[in-house]
Amino acid sequence: MSIALTVVDRAVMIASRRERNFAPESLTVALHTGEQPVAIEGSPTGAGTPAPGWPEFELPLYAFDGRSSGLYPTVGLSAFITAFDRALADTGNTLIVAVHADVHNDDLDDTYAWRYDRQARGFTAVPVDEAATLFHEDTHVLAYPWGRAPYASVTALDPDRVMGKDVAAVDRTTSM
Repeated sequence: MSIALTVVDRAVMIASRRERNFAPESLTVALHTGEQPVAIEGSPTGAGTPAPGWPEFELPLYAFDGRSSGLYPTVGLSAFITAFDRALADTGNTLIVAVHADVHNDDLDDTYAWRYDRQARGFTAVPVDEAATLFHEDTHVLAYPWGRAPYASVTALDPDRVMGKDVAAVDRTTSM
């Protein structure tokens, strides 16, 4: 699985598996590089996977189907992966992954942002004040640690709807 798809998977895990915002109705994952942001939007597919240690607890699975709410210019998943790979290869730019999660019955949605640290080869949370400027509306900006994704041993992407890739093959040990 590509690094970009692994990053999308981790971002979706964090944004969809926390108690406050379990299984949001929609997620927007945006790539910020200093140019026009590129984004994908996804929603739960209706499929689920048992949570490790709690098989009766279903974790939602997400797919990114190219739809757009208008928050960002959206692209298909393959175009997002291509843009991410280009941004990762361009050592002269900043690479930030931001997620907007639609919180059920709440006027303020949850948002997250992580900056890629090229020396450490991993992501760190963007400070809340700086991250707030990435979003087009008032939200709860949360500085959630990249390495603490809930139920990280189980993918958050629906394997039947992710470009035919085997998302179960993701290497969960990588810092990405």
